[in-house]
Amino acid sequence: MRRTIIETRQSFITPQKRLLFRLGLVLPRTWKNSLGFFSLGTALVFTVFFGLKSLNSATMASKQILGVATSGLEALQGRDFSTARAKFIHAQQGLQHSQDALVRLAASLPPGKSVDEMLSAAASLSAAGESLTAAAAVLSNSKFIWDSASNSLSRQFYFDLKQARDGFVQASVQMTAAARGFAAASPVFLPGDLAEKLRAGQEQLAAAEQSLTEVVDLVNFILSLLGGPQKTYLLIFQNNNEARATGGFIGTYGLLSVGNGSMKIERIESIYNLDGQLKEQIAAPGPLQYFVSPLWGIRDANWFADFPDASRKILGFLEKETGIAASGVISFTPDVFERLLALTGPVEMPAYGETLTAENFRSRAQYKTSIDYNRAENQPKKMLSDFAPLFLSRLARSGEAGQNQLVDVVEILSRMVAQKHILLFSLDEATQAQIKSYDASGEIKRTDGDYLAIYHSNVGGGKTDQGISQWVEKTVSIDSFGRQTVNLKITRSNQAQNEKFFPKNLDFMRVFVPEGSRILAAEGFDDIDLSASTRPGAATDQDLAFWDAQIARDFTSGIYVGTESGYTTFMDWLALEPGQTRTVTLVYELPFVSPNYSLLLQKQPGARPFDFKLHVKSPEPVVFGNPEIHETVDSDRVYGIVVK
Repeated sequence: MRRTIIETRQSFITPQKRLLFRLGLVLPRTWKNSLGFFSLGTALVFTVFFGLKSLNSATMASKQILGVATSGLEALQGRDFSTARAKFIHAQQGLQHSQDALVRLAASLPPGKSVDEMLSAAASLSAAGESLTAAAAVLSNSKFIWDSASNSLSRQFYFDLKQARDGFVQASVQMTAAARGFAAASPVFLPGDLAEKLRAGQEQLAAAEQSLTEVVDLVNFILSLLGGPQKTYLLIFQNNNEARATGGFIGTYGLLSVGNGSMKIERIESIYNLDGQLKEQIAAPGPLQYFVSPLWGIRDANWFADFPDASRKILGFLEKETGIAASGVISFTPDVFERLLALTGPVEMPAYGETLTAENFRSRAQYKTSIDYNRAENQPKKMLSDFAPLFLSRLARSGEAGQNQLVDVVEILSRMVAQKHILLFSLDEATQAQIKSYDASGEIKRTDGDYLAIYHSNVGGGKTDQGISQWVEKTVSIDSFGRQTVNLKITRSNQAQNEKFFPKNLDFMRVFVPEGSRILAAEGFDDIDLSASTRPGAATDQDLAFWDAQIARDFTSGIYVGTESGYTTFMDWLALEPGQTRTVTLVYELPFVSPNYSLLLQKQPGARPFDFKLHVKSPEPVVFGNPEIHETVDSDRVYGIVVK
């Protein structure tokens, strides 16, 4: 029987990382990179407390086995630090009192077997709890204070976190010792009930050890950024009402200074202020020249679908236009602010006659920054600049509102990272590796099986993607030789109601498939020529020149075929008038032969969830996996089947 290990209907992240996302032990690490916009200190306190829920489950099992009262962890969860400390001391005393019983248990075991490991492990566990108590107490008393006047973070948080780090490191060492001690104890010679509890305790302690390791790593990461030399990060706000490959049109940018124990937002303003400083004329990508602009600038620099590639191009334009060599890029879509405003409540802006809420943020911010602004001052994004410190101050007060609100903040940001409404990039390799490990890099991922990613770039100038719905249906037919043929249908509907100036959605669509896939047929696209990324009198970008060189028109199907990020891309145009619904179809042959099938499906950053159907037809019986999938996709997915 041919077997392949394939996950079905799983997120691309591992089960352990999904657990850590739920515990809040993954997100704050990536959240830390978005320093200017979220309350890191209060989030870290939350991750410690919330992570202790797993720790508590683990120690409860150990407590029943060893007869040790470790209820100090419950006190920790209740934020009662003095009680927790007393109970941890009592637990250590309890170990001594229970030792006689444990020795009698040891005497009943075969020669050479002992509970010494368990005694030592329990002592390490109690010590770890006490260390966590002290470290968490420091952070609980710390205040994440955002000064609206200077738009900066108080340096006191950095010093408090530095003080707490030793406690976390010590607790991590002690937790590792406890986990290894219990792992060394064999349940074979224990009575059935105790044996099962020991096994459960071993598993839970291993998970708690991993969680605490993540906390220590997080603390070190925050300290390295906050306490390191001064660096500048570029903030970009991608409006996904006007889709682009990495999220949306870059209409607003900001600069964030990080280092020397603090961080500060230096500016937030229109992206056109930067492009107005570009002296060099550079030809835009060919599809953008059709309607948007013949010349390239930072506002359109997010052309390439791989966010790290796009970020390097964006940073290059920033340096050309301002001379600023930034260390990384942090990207947001309006969805992030809508979700958080639903939590914090309205932000009043009397100077603009506005109260921004989750319901009106997108429309009012767009109206005030695009149409209704002071033409004499000519600062269309000033309202967003004034909004940022007010919003941050409100968000920083989440800690004062209680831990329940912190839970909500972390859960919101977890979803925003998973759904790619928050993207991060750093030129520092170590930092970028951490971003990548938490699935916040927005990169085009690699796989040995089938691959599908559909990227849309709105080149019609309008904000119509707010009303675009998409349905994707993929049928994979596997013949008796293992050859795999795909029939892909992509249906899009334009129901945008608020775009008055450019109501047509003009989409340049890129479909990423495994390298070497062969197009057999295509229908439903518009017959529009694809211009080269060149312009008389303008320089040609070398990356665009390489991109152009990979593209050729397939005269059998009529569509354009190219290469990007290691994948074959099928490309063409689809124009949707208001109220119109259309379907395009691609038929292609995959470049590998196998009776089994796996698919990595990647969601476009900033895009709204879409309806997805997958049907795998195989001549052999399926022994693992589901050959028919129908679900709403809001993040990356992995599917697969194994046949007999």
